Amino acid sequence: MGKYLPNRNPETPTDLNAIQTQGKIELQWSGITTDETPENEMTYDVRIRAKGKTCWINAPITNSNGYRRIVALGRYNADSAIISLPLGEYEWQVQSVDQGYQSSSWSAVNSFIISSYFTANTVCLGDTTTFTDHSTINGANNSWYWDFGDS
Repeated sequence: MGKYLPNRNPETPTDLNAIQTQGKIELQWSGITTDETPENEMTYDVRIRAKGKTCWINAPITNSNGYRRIVALGRYNADSAIISLPLGEYEWQVQSVDQGYQSSSWSAVNSFIISSYFTANTVCLGDTTTFTDHSTINGANNSWYWDFGDS
């Protein structure tokens, strides 16, 4: 008979990080390099929920223990995902999925806050400063009050 070992579950991603950019959040993690699946073929799934809630926003196809309910690769082919969400506090986890459809357990929970995102032009004293709101707000209108204490 063959001398091949059964496919093992990949390791769980670590080093979770979230970086806010213009209206989006980039979720990053350390990619898996120790599996039978080559690093560039490894896929990942991410689940996100509002902080303090129990319902995951993006309905992962994996149970809480990491067992996949549907035989499919992960949604992301790299060690990062760029996601657009409304302003708020969120928690997230990531898991690795190899080419044999084996998945890791979910990572430790990490959190991030999506807040308002503004840029301003550089001006000389006495010139008008222009602020640009790059916030992404789904289904809501926000207004901002600026008080620089100079009037």
